[in-house]
Amino acid sequence: MCLLAENQETHSGFDRQMQRGEKASAQGETLAAREALTKAARLEGTSAEEKSRALIRVAETHAAKSDDFTAAKFAEDALQITGAPIETRIEAWLLVATAYSQYGNATGWKKVRAACQNLLTLPDLDEATRLRALRLSLPAWIALRAYPQAAFTQHALAASPALPALQRETHRLGLARTLITQGAFEAAREILGHSAIGVARRFATDESPLASEDLRAEHQLLWALTFYGQNADLRARLELSEVLRMPGQTPTSKPVREALLRLHLHQWLPQKEPIIKVLFVGSSHTLKGDVPVLVEQIAASAPVGCARILSGEQARMGTGMRAHWNEGEAPDTARGKITAEPWDAVVVESFYGMTRDDLAQYGGWYAEVVRKRGARLVIYETPTAKSIPYPDAYEAFHQSNLWLGKKLHAPVAPSVKAWMGVFGQNPSEENLGELYSDWIHANDRGAYLTACCIYSAITGQSPLGLWAPEGLFSPEERQVYQSVAWRACQETQAQLEP
Repeated sequence: MCLLAENQETHSGFDRQMQRGEKASAQGETLAAREALTKAARLEGTSAEEKSRALIRVAETHAAKSDDFTAAKFAEDALQITGAPIETRIEAWLLVATAYSQYGNATGWKKVRAACQNLLTLPDLDEATRLRALRLSLPAWIALRAYPQAAFTQHALAASPALPALQRETHRLGLARTLITQGAFEAAREILGHSAIGVARRFATDESPLASEDLRAEHQLLWALTFYGQNADLRARLELSEVLRMPGQTPTSKPVREALLRLHLHQWLPQKEPIIKVLFVGSSHTLKGDVPVLVEQIAASAPVGCARILSGEQARMGTGMRAHWNEGEAPDTARGKITAEPWDAVVVESFYGMTRDDLAQYGGWYAEVVRKRGARLVIYETPTAKSIPYPDAYEAFHQSNLWLGKKLHAPVAPSVKAWMGVFGQNPSEENLGELYSDWIHANDRGAYLTACCIYSAITGQSPLGLWAPEGLFSPEERQVYQSVAWRACQETQAQLEP
């Protein structure tokens, strides 16, 4: 009887803590919810079902605050509990896949893949969860360069009657791009020809009711790239030029940007002003905030006669200069893309966690292959983790980039130095939030400040008075940010000179 009473008391205590946690979560009190749920998970005598359920709820409180790594850890702890019910395991696998897809490196993407495969092998998985697992697995297959599996997944999504027509068409175009990446240009054209947009083209209708303007432009771009990849220059030029005339597109639309870049790489368009063709090799620090697009827009606003910038990307979450280099020389790698086109500059990310020996080794290798192609290497000093000691560790990383720039005779885009100019001597957590979106990545302001530094490193020109995103700054703030970036660039360049 005593044991029964003890179990009842434990169960009652568990229920109370869970109810407190759920109530606090519903009221937006994340820390209070996390505390109550954590107590529930740690109660002695709880069942496997109860403990795993509490851990999942704790994980969700971390995910709600974009603390994805901690969320994944708690979800993985729940998966380690023998006897956890299948419903809880499904939630845990979805949390793991979602968390690691936010900051994927090779290890993270393998965890995404494993979680999704565990889900997809369940015999009675409901269709909505199956589709979610397929969608989560797709970037993992692509990041791991497992293109046959990526193509299989895209085909399954494109064929799913449970998805809206526009989503199916998006996945069909994604399948075509995957085939282009593999060099399967005829197979890609067949997919494009049988898509809803392709059928509309074949029968000379104005547009497909299943396609948005963006999808039609993407379809046209992919169609052009199948000829571009086969070196069918005349046809490629005609089809790429057609992208520029697609309705609803702007100079910053992804299909237009890519078409313009390809046309100018081959000098298939008249050049009214100097154009610098730039390849960005990087990770989330390039992708988050669309840094290449920001750099292009800053350059586009410069006075007549100043250089414009067109950019391409070999960027993937969690993939730094070391990982990109070690992928080899295939067409879908950084080295393959550097050597495939006549770039004017290649921007490569450095990373605060790399030693000077690694920076010198990999930076030197990039410098050699870039210069053999007649281009310039530009070192992008990426943001550091917010938790490292300020200002000493920030300054130490900047000094490492200066050291590397001197060694390689390469310009440095000193974003960390510029960020320090905004933070001042003793920033509070609120001050740090002016530029950080999370523990390491830039928010919109941080991305713009970084883009100003990269623009100046590439062109040698000041960003003062040039474009900034509408609504992001007041006129006075814009001038401050541009001035801070230009000052950091000038000081860095002065220190790089012999």
